[in-house]
Amino acid sequence: MTFRQLLYPFALGSTLLFSGLTAAQPDYNSVLKQETEHYLKKQYTELLQRGYERVDVRVNAVDRRLRLTPCSAPLNFEQSNPSTLRNQASVRVSCSAPKPWAIFISARISAYAKILVAAQPLVRGQILEKDDIIRQSKAVSPNHTLLQEHQLIGQQLKRALPQGEAIRANFLTPPRVIRRGDNLILAARLGSASVSTSATALADGKVGEQIRVKNNRSEQIVKARVVAPGRVEVVL
Repeated sequence: MTFRQLLYPFALGSTLLFSGLTAAQPDYNSVLKQETEHYLKKQYTELLQRGYERVDVRVNAVDRRLRLTPCSAPLNFEQSNPSTLRNQASVRVSCSAPKPWAIFISARISAYAKILVAAQPLVRGQILEKDDIIRQSKAVSPNHTLLQEHQLIGQQLKRALPQGEAIRANFLTPPRVIRRGDNLILAARLGSASVSTSATALADGKVGEQIRVKNNRSEQIVKARVVAPGRVEVVL
């Protein structure tokens, strides 16, 4: 028997041994991927409590070239910026035994919710009415603020919106309820006592703003807070 013939069984056994390690490694990498997905789904469950319909988590595959020792201790997961929910997530997965290691695994988060959108093309400066908005299921950012109808109706658009576009809080502004030259009721309040007189607006105003008005009886110009269309108030 030649030396090559003697060596062949050992070479074959070694090949099978190392090929077994290589084949087993992707399986453990798949376990890491599944465990990371499970961890992230738990992290994003609060979105469902906030009114989102569903959250999809897509974890990127672990590099098959990594030869990580299977962990005998519980895996530890740490998410970058855990207080900020984003479309992209990066998770540090680490093991303490038998051989410490740590890797970063990335994932993409897709959140879906029924949000308020433009029911038709809307123009800049338009005051929103109930018929201008509808709900549609859309993919949104996990940090998207879900608005309610009552928060939109009566608000003024700061920009034009095409049909179907999501209506965001920063697209809106309270409308001007008083125009310069409007006839007003000016209320002067002191404690529980209040007296009213007529006044003229010297500037446009939104609810909550202070504007200059002229007391029509005394001709005095004062600053008053807009409380409603046609009504302003001075607290003495």
